[in-house]
Amino acid sequence: MKENNLNVYQYDVYNKREQKELAKQRAIKGYCDNDLFCINNWFLEIIPVMLIEFSKQVTSYPYELIEEYYKKNQKKIGVSLNRFIEIDNNDCSYYNSPDDKRVKHYTVLADKWASKEWKGIIKKIAYLFNECREDTCTHKKRYEDEYLKASEDNKDKLINKDEKGNTIHHLLSYLPEYKDLENKWWKENQRIEAYQEKCKNEAFSLMSKWFNRLGN
Repeated sequence: MKENNLNVYQYDVYNKREQKELAKQRAIKGYCDNDLFCINNWFLEIIPVMLIEFSKQVTSYPYELIEEYYKKNQKKIGVSLNRFIEIDNNDCSYYNSPDDKRVKHYTVLADKWASKEWKGIIKKIAYLFNECREDTCTHKKRYEDEYLKASEDNKDKLINKDEKGNTIHHLLSYLPEYKDLENKWWKENQRIEAYQEKCKNEAFSLMSKWFNRLGN
């Protein structure tokens, strides 16, 4: 009994040392040895959090969003894009005509819209990546708890041996009364996987589009 307790203690000490070493690696390199075996999980744990924090601290926005605002409001603005940008980038007191002041009003609106739009894009990328993780996905597996409980309650019935003595582990559908549940469970898994695949593709598409703008 004493020896077993010592082994548990030794393992606990080793585990703490290992965790300390991994934390040190992350502090120095940004990742640790364990992360190399699940880069996708590391990415989904780190990047969305960084994006959310970035959206809170960002003080600028991509120039393309000003162009987008201009195209949506071109008729109301009534001047060329170059003129619009020129007025936006210079001191308002230099532009004293009523028309210039009207355009300057739209540049203020454009600035507010672009800032809000940019933060929304950043948050959307983070949201889409979070949807790819099981623990942060808003779509939950409706039959997961029922399936796991049925598997646990019937684990003895789902294990037997073949003629050679090899242990065989059966799926829950091995028991006729649970075939319908397993079918629903599989379809639900496929639905979630398809949704997460769509989110992943959309997130990387947005990431690719705005990658060079992810900085102040």
